[in-house]
Amino acid sequence: MGNGFDLSHKLPTSLEDFVTFLVKELFDDDLQEKSPLLDKNKAPAFRWVVSQFNSEESIDWDILVKSQFNQFNRMMTRFWSSNPDASQHTGLPILRQEKYGSYPNLLFENNHLFWRALCDTNQFRWINFERAYYKRLTELCKDTTGHFHSNRIEEVKILNDQFNKIKSEFIRYLKTLNISPSIGTPGHSNYLYEGRIHQREGERLDYRNNQAEFQLILNFNYTSLPERVYQLNNSPDKPKTSIINIHGDLDNHNQNNPIIFGYGDEMDDDYHQLESLEEDEVLRHFKSTQYSKTHNYHRLLSFIEMGPFQIDIVGHGCGMTDRVLLNTIFEHDNCDRIKIFHYKNINHYTETYMHVSRHFNKDKKHLLRQRVLPFDPKTPCPQWDDK
Repeated sequence: MGNGFDLSHKLPTSLEDFVTFLVKELFDDDLQEKSPLLDKNKAPAFRWVVSQFNSEESIDWDILVKSQFNQFNRMMTRFWSSNPDASQHTGLPILRQEKYGSYPNLLFENNHLFWRALCDTNQFRWINFERAYYKRLTELCKDTTGHFHSNRIEEVKILNDQFNKIKSEFIRYLKTLNISPSIGTPGHSNYLYEGRIHQREGERLDYRNNQAEFQLILNFNYTSLPERVYQLNNSPDKPKTSIINIHGDLDNHNQNNPIIFGYGDEMDDDYHQLESLEEDEVLRHFKSTQYSKTHNYHRLLSFIEMGPFQIDIVGHGCGMTDRVLLNTIFEHDNCDRIKIFHYKNINHYTETYMHVSRHFNKDKKHLLRQRVLPFDPKTPCPQWDDK
């Protein structure tokens, strides 16, 4: 289960939601201390500019980020048109230099990881943020000829410090969310409880009512939504169900199951070069390093070693940031089939299929075609507003 599972319950845990939270705090008069992710000079100046238009144009927070902050950009354009020589605020000279830039330029430090993550792509998605971190890390450790070195290790430490601050701020945001049983839906309950085995065309199964005996929910989210909402019970007529919060548990952060935030493609050629530098700071935010802090990864391995298993992909984009873990599961000898619960249509199914394919090594592509079940329009991932 990935972020799409939370979002299908209308739980605002996307990168867009997080950015909106930070910006709303900037405009909260009752909150004296703003997020450390905001530029201490540009952000207050930006807030002052927008305040000049508050009486004319109220801010629509629901569509602000999804519209790439067009509303704020319009305000800035209007301000500079009517105030070409404005200097009423200490941060305005900096804003003036970037008046034709995009919204993130006006809030975040130009060399900050968070700014890079927002500006490198027009899609505000967590997978792009993790990719931005890895891209910047390799830039700091590789010269123009492709040779890896550790000459800029102090800059790597700054990057990792920025990464830690983003992680801390996101955890702070998640703790403001209300997760209660009232957000559960019957549609989700059905496939969480049943553990149904999906048949291939023309296949006949001998399993009890086409139902698995054991079921593991591998939760990549931080919210512990499955157990907190669905309260899965191991009744005699249902699969025996267990849950692993593989990326940590918000309720037990800093205790038994710390939040894991990082990059997980250690199969990439550049990663092996980074390892060869023998600098611990370079590997600090790779997921394998983080997985070693708990027994979760080994609990997963124990489950897939039990016997043949089916994978249901629910709300997980299967990006490269989880490559090693997903490759271990997808190529395992006991993996029998993979079912993609798509988001409403074949386009989302196809996108996820292509992402899944990247986790199979080139000599294992035949397993991809054998194991991933074809598109089924009748099995979308249930949404909050489904009838």
